Amino acid sequence: MDWFQIIFNALTIFSGLVFGLLMWLNKRNPSPKFAIFARWSRWIFIASGSATIADGMGYPSEVLPLVGLSGFMGWFLLESGYSWLAVMAFSKSNLPLFPYYEENTRGDEWPSDDTSISIRGWLRSHQFTKVQALYAKIEGEVLMRVSIYENEEKTTRITVFIFSGIGSVSSVSFSFQSKLEDNTRIITDNIYLPFGGFYPENYYIERKPWKRSIDLLSQLHQRQCETVRDGRSLKPFDQLPLNELNVEQRNLEQLNRELGFLSPVGAEEEEGRITPAGRFRVWAELWMLSYFGKPRQY
Repeated sequence: MDWFQIIFNALTIFSGLVFGLLMWLNKRNPSPKFAIFARWSRWIFIASGSATIADGMGYPSEVLPLVGLSGFMGWFLLESGYSWLAVMAFSKSNLPLFPYYEENTRGDEWPSDDTSISIRGWLRSHQFTKVQALYAKIEGEVLMRVSIYENEEKTTRITVFIFSGIGSVSSVSFSFQSKLEDNTRIITDNIYLPFGGFYPENYYIERKPWKRSIDLLSQLHQRQCETVRDGRSLKPFDQLPLNELNVEQRNLEQLNRELGFLSPVGAEEEEGRITPAGRFRVWAELWMLSYFGKPRQY
């Protein structure tokens, strides 16, 4: 057995074990970090596994690197194609791109896990109080639950998004938002979903999907506010989150239709709700998020 055989056999075993461990950890505690490293380990497992299979079939050791490289590129093409089909299916589906929110009369519905308990403790200790609990639905099914909190001065709102997962496992993300007297919006979030569309010019958005700590994200938001404010004052929020969110969603939808991300209303049934250029933007951001945890710059 030469060095190529030893290397590929070791890589196959190691990457397979790492992939299994990370998938188990991600199932128990959903995290972009676990998911990203799991995808890389799976990719390495497929590439090295291709070379290991070729070795078992009697291929010369000199061609094993080429077989491994072919497996690596083959998986890239296969997954890229699958992601493109997923984006096209989403474009044709009835899942809302800009969901309409309703008040959740049952109040907050947090998961009963350690992460959620820690986040709620942080909110209390930093004097953030709940303003409203909302949810977005489609055909009677809840897509996500949302709880909105404000600081004492009402100059910063934290929107907590609770996405239902498999069984009793849910993932929690949050978005900090402040605004200036001229309605400039300053947003810092860690939402791990591709958007691909457009925001108004007066939106300053920092997306940090790797930052799962609410305290670290709060510090990033404060720094961003200081940079964008440039001496200007923050404006307190004076509307209920339900009204403001739904108006914001409709404005974003109209803007993205005007800028060519969304298809014209009459062409949605035939072409899908997202234009070809918009689908490419979503696909590219989905790939970058999946393997690098890096969203588009908005």
